[in-house]
Amino acid sequence: MIADADGSSHEDALKIYTTRLDTIFGVQFLALSVTHPLVQKFSETDPELKAFVDNIPNLPVGTKAGYLLSNVKAFNPILQETAEDGTLLPAGNFDLPVFVAPYVLGGLGTSAVMGVPAHDQRDFDFWQENCPEQPVRFVIVQQGAKDRMVEPRVVTSTTNKIFAPGITKSFLNENCGQYAGLNCVVAHQQLFATLKERGMALPSKRFRIRDWLISRQRFWGTPIPIVHCGSCGSVPVKDEDLPVLLPKITLTGKGGSPLKQAEEWVKTTCPKCGSPAERDTDTMDTFVDSSWYFIRFGMDPDPKHNLMPVDIYIGGVEHAILHLLYARFISNFLEKRTGDSRYLEPFRRLITQGMVHGKTYQDPQTGKFLKPDEVDVIEGGPAFDKNTFVEVDITYEKMSKSKYNGVDPTECLNKHGLDATRAHILFQAPVADILDWDEAKIVGMQRWLAKVRTLAARAEVEVEFHRTTGSYSKAIVAEDSDQAAADLMRELQSAVAGVTSSMEDVYSLNTAISDLNILTNYIHGITPESVGPEVYVLAVETLLKLMSPICPAISAECWEHMHGPRSLLEEQKWPEEEQFEVKEVKDSVDIIVHVNGKYKLTLRDQAIGWADEYDVQEWVYDKVLETEEGDRLLSEREVKNVIIVRAKNLVNILTK
Repeated sequence: MIADADGSSHEDALKIYTTRLDTIFGVQFLALSVTHPLVQKFSETDPELKAFVDNIPNLPVGTKAGYLLSNVKAFNPILQETAEDGTLLPAGNFDLPVFVAPYVLGGLGTSAVMGVPAHDQRDFDFWQENCPEQPVRFVIVQQGAKDRMVEPRVVTSTTNKIFAPGITKSFLNENCGQYAGLNCVVAHQQLFATLKERGMALPSKRFRIRDWLISRQRFWGTPIPIVHCGSCGSVPVKDEDLPVLLPKITLTGKGGSPLKQAEEWVKTTCPKCGSPAERDTDTMDTFVDSSWYFIRFGMDPDPKHNLMPVDIYIGGVEHAILHLLYARFISNFLEKRTGDSRYLEPFRRLITQGMVHGKTYQDPQTGKFLKPDEVDVIEGGPAFDKNTFVEVDITYEKMSKSKYNGVDPTECLNKHGLDATRAHILFQAPVADILDWDEAKIVGMQRWLAKVRTLAARAEVEVEFHRTTGSYSKAIVAEDSDQAAADLMRELQSAVAGVTSSMEDVYSLNTAISDLNILTNYIHGITPESVGPEVYVLAVETLLKLMSPICPAISAECWEHMHGPRSLLEEQKWPEEEQFEVKEVKDSVDIIVHVNGKYKLTLRDQAIGWADEYDVQEWVYDKVLETEEGDRLLSEREVKNVIIVRAKNLVNILTK
């Protein structure tokens, strides 16, 4: 909302476009582009403003010069208070200065931005240039890798960063009123809801559309089927002459298009008038080739054999704005040209895997990255520069040579084994999240696989001893079976359901490994005698089948030890829930408790209808606190949410 110097409001509020609504409490000025309607309007009556606007082409690139509109002030809408009856009280002090700023791009958003010097580099530079005597107002604190809150620091020529390195999470500070302490993402959502309710905010979408230049000066590409004629211009090659094939040439490594060397190939006749002409000597971008190959391999004239559309496409985040965009463009084009709806949308689902970040050590004063052998690290504590003895910042960042945080995969595989390394990668984070690489944690997967080997060795003894009794895979728990066997079958059914769902539906392979660990620990806690040898062997066989996609080497090795070299694990059928149904009625269940996605304890012998409690989340939380382990884990933590998975008798308690 804007007003003249005398306090009278303009008819129209000043519209601002922002992607960081969580910084609205840090707004210290507004900046308008030169082409903004208000600037054009005021230029008609303010000769100094007109002179400033006219001189902008003469200013250096990146200038932070500004012109203060002295007769205009603005008011931050989030600071407007609400009366008891819900109506908005009159706006408070119009204390935000409004500048004309060349660094604001006209035509982008609303051609007006909110200036937040504490949390935007360009805004900070502009504020230092135009209001150097005014302090910067910080509204966000950020949590460092050492779980310590660090205040933002002023930009320096050395660090060129507003915030200290090592940032992992951001929160609103005490300058943000009722929103103080909120995570920035949550704050953004709540602030938007408040402003939208007041009629002061609307969501917006921005599209970055650019022309796609597909020509490349290289040999290995698809020739562009265009002939250049002096009379007719650029003419397409006739359909009967397609495809245009590459000539045989010797690559010299010289600059320019290699196809220009093939003079006989270049010289041709115009498809339109028959006059001498030349072929286009550029080839198409590799994205053209990769944007349709799946159609060639996946589509068959016989509908019964057609594989399109692609069920799952796995790639990096950049695929969504590059390769997949081109692939959808070509597919939609083919659908419109042929009328074949199989082309319309080529991919059913996209999974973008997160990046792997490596541990970095950085000098907090100079910003210099240090090699791992240049620091002394206290286990579970800080790290210090060996030369200066200064405590360094430990962060996880994108792996690069300049940051000395890369990992040699061959060395890691040789040290820990392929299966343990793969399981570690999948377990540490969901597939789409960033993975902070910590090699020390692979030992957890090694312990799990060692436990699996122990179970397989026990089962191998039983298989050998009972080989004459038939296949254990057909074992069924009857109505009068021992309760321990029934409990085991129930665990197997739950594990099969969880792992299958993780792999088929949600692709959360980290939860699949968690389910496999739970099943492994359960089987490890029983004996063949307590459940019967057939059921015990069935349990181990099921475990090996479920873990085989993640740890194929060890699971196949254990299977071969149990059944001999003629029985291959990869030939076995995937387990199904129905195999493990238990017919007898049980009057109690065990509730599996996870804290932040990891198994911690089990609540034994709870009522069958526990999930139907009136306030089931509070009931579960109280039950967990009654246990010694639950009290130790949660008594000093703040609980954000309690997630109930009724079908699996599982709860996941999320804490801060």
